[in-house]
Formats: sequence, structure tokens, C-alpha cells
Amino acid sequence: MHVESFIISANNLRSKMKTTNHSTRILKRSGFTLIELLVVIAIIAILASMLLPAMSKAKEMGKRARCISNQHQLGIALHIFGGDHEEKGPPGNVNISGPGTGIYAVWLSTAEDLPEYGKFRGLGILAQLRYFDAPQALYCPSWKHQEVQLGKSDPPGGGWFYESEIPQGQRWMQVSYHYRSSLAGSGSRLGSETYRVANLASDPATTAMIADAFSDPTRGVDLHHKTGYTVLYLVGHTDFYKDPNFEIRDLEGGGQFAYHAGVRGYQLQESVWKYHFGDEIRP
Repeated sequence: MHVESFIISANNLRSKMKTTNHSTRILKRSGFTLIELLVVIAIIAILASMLLPAMSKAKEMGKRARCISNQHQLGIALHIFGGDHEEKGPPGNVNISGPGTGIYAVWLSTAEDLPEYGKFRGLGILAQLRYFDAPQALYCPSWKHQEVQLGKSDPPGGGWFYESEIPQGQRWMQVSYHYRSSLAGSGSRLGSETYRVANLASDPATTAMIADAFSDPTRGVDLHHKTGYTVLYLVGHTDFYKDPNFEIRDLEGGGQFAYHAGVRGYQLQESVWKYHFGDEIRP
């Protein structure tokens, strides 16, 4: 009896040892070798390299959608303003006969005080007079100019402030959108200068009125959508104008001649609105 019990106990012990050894081998086998770990890391890296560009593109498309929303808000404000002002848009910030700064400058400390608008011009008038409530609509979410942002002061320039909040030392305010105030034959005599005033009675389907600021790397302003410009037309729809070869930036050498100072600059700007964004044929 004792011998049989001993034999049974020995067999049980042997069986448990086999089970334990088998489990140990399984546990050892379940771990990763260094080579297997490196293969997994390499696969993850390959997948990430394939997915990141798609994610970046999706992120930019989201920003472009917000940019379109901004321009729609500005377009509605523009038409409400026009309803109050005989179908004329707000005056631009430059007179027809003399030099000045770009149309994405919306306030100038040296500008003449206009009876209704003070030193504000273009889209800045719409914001200052509360034709829309959210001034962040003045800035494309893809805009990367660090010194020109909502509530950013970097004297002598900077971004948007309401008149009562303009910091001391600020000489101009800029936004990320160009406003077309230079339609031919639409000048309006205000004070001592003749300002360009947009004619909102133009053909609404083909007349571009608002666009991303034209690329000019010499001023820190480059394509914020990388391949082109979001453009708003009077009728209220937006298009994306592709400019992969930087034709707009490089018109007549670009830089100081293209989009900023003087009559020549504004003639070039008008050509962009008409022949690039519009459907007119270049003569």
C-alpha cells in the first residue's frame, strides 16, 4: 500500500514537472527576439512615413475649409456694407495718384482721417464698424507670418486691434487677406485724396474681391496654402487658384514691384485680379 502510494506520488510529481517545463518553454517562446523587435519597429516606421503626408494634407484641407469660411464671413460683411453705401465697398488704403502700402494693410497711423472711417481702410473698416463680430476671420489659419497675427503688436507693425486697443508705437496693422479696392472707374473723392472704392455692382460671377495675401517672400509673406490662393467672388462662391510655378509672386520680378508701393504695384495687383483670378483675357 505504501509502495503504491509512493509510486502514484512520484508519477504526479513527474507530471507536474513536465507541465511546468512545458509552460516555461512557452513563456520563453512568447518573448520577442531583438531581430523581431527591429522588424516591428521598421514596419511601424514605414507605415508612419506613408501616413504622415496624408495626415498633413488632411490637416491643410481642414485649414483651407476654415479659410473659405473666413472669406465667406468677409464677403457677407462686404455686401451688408455695400447696402449701406450705394453698392460701394469700403475705400482702400491708397490713393490713386500716389504711392502707399499693400491692400492687406488695414490701418495706417499716417493715413488721412476719413470722416466715417478714421485711419482704417479696406477690410479693417468692416471689422472696426462691426460688420462682422469675429476679427479672427481676418486671418487664414495657414498664415505663418509671426509678427502679423490677431492681437499681435511688434512695432512698428503688427496684427489687428480695435481702435481703442491699438498699442502705443503701432504704425500699421495688417491682415492675411488682400481686398480688391482698385476697380477701374470706382474712385471716390474723400477729403484731400481720391481713394479706390470697390464697385460692388460689377459682374458678381467673375469679379474676385478677396484673396489670400499675394506671395512676396521679401516681405515675409509667402503662399500659406503652399500651392495657390483661396479667392472669393462677388457672387459669394470661392475657388482655389493653383499657382505651383509662383507666377503671381514673380510678376515683373516680384518683390517691391509686384504688390505694395505705388501706382505700378497697384496696376500689377489689378492684373492678378483680372487675368489670374478673373476670366478676362490679357490684352
